[in-house]
Amino acid sequence: ASGDAILVGGGTTPANNSGVVANLGTITAGDAGIHVTGNNAGTLPTWVASNPQAAALGVRNAFIANAGAIRSTGHGIQIDGANGSAEVAGIVYNDGAIVAGDSGIVVGDANYGVIVNYTEGSISATNSGILVAGANFGGIGNAGTIETNNGHGIFVVGDNSGQILNAATGTIDAASDGIFVGGGNAGATEANSPARIVNAGTIDATYSGIHVALDNGGFITNTGRVTAGTNGIQIDGANTGSIVSNGTAETAAQITAGDQGISVGSDNSGSITNGLYSTITARSTGIYVQGDNATAASISNTGAIVSTGAVGIAVESANAGTIANSGTVRASSAGIYVGNGN
Repeated sequence: ASGDAILVGGGTTPANNSGVVANLGTITAGDAGIHVTGNNAGTLPTWVASNPQAAALGVRNAFIANAGAIRSTGHGIQIDGANGSAEVAGIVYNDGAIVAGDSGIVVGDANYGVIVNYTEGSISATNSGILVAGANFGGIGNAGTIETNNGHGIFVVGDNSGQILNAATGTIDAASDGIFVGGGNAGATEANSPARIVNAGTIDATYSGIHVALDNGGFITNTGRVTAGTNGIQIDGANTGSIVSNGTAETAAQITAGDQGISVGSDNSGSITNGLYSTITARSTGIYVQGDNATAASISNTGAIVSTGAVGIAVESANAGTIANSGTVRASSAGIYVGNGN
């Protein structure tokens, strides 16, 4: 197709998908592979939900799926509006191959539902692998492979108050950040579950492995492997939540960073932990807090921190909380540094 291969809506008024759009074959598109001009939201009509294939998958809500091959000049799968709503989830599912000249899967507004690149799914994109232009209230998951030439692996432009997961089988190879949240990692879903960003698989990123542009008030967890050109886990604002890197005796967690292993750009009033089964190797600082380590806050290492060019653990301002090491810290400068009084 010279334009969009599958188009829902095409007039002046955006059209929503409340049914099933599925590709099981091969799509070659001059623009988007699958394009919905409105929202992907709603409960399936009875005649669609009772279809044996939909019933076998347990699909009850609006569903966009690729289990074949999409090769597009534009986005692979494009939703101009929201995926789902506060009342009804929408589902976007890739278990095939997407090769996109722009981004792989794009939601133009908020995500309330589920976006998943499944175990057999592969996304190769010039820009971002999965892009949500609004906030994420639902779930975004990768259990397959995502590769980008210019952009982020998973990119949420707004806040994350849902779940972002790179599963144990997931691989992200990104030319920018592996997972980037342009707002804060804070708030709660309607089920009152705190915001979570989890890497249990492999992230290789030119810049940061996991990057939150504002504050972290939720949970950020690495149980897998992060290799980053700059920072392994980067919070530009304050940390009031939990940041943890820890694996198991069988499979240890790893962070290898060209600059800092874990970086917080302001105060820490939450917890930062490098666990027993985790190794941080950083060219600069292993764990870095640019502001204060506040009262009741904690920074702890029970694993291994290797700093090849600076400090093992650094708090640039004052420490009124706890900094504890019962593991191993090897640093070219100080093992633990507090810049403005303890």
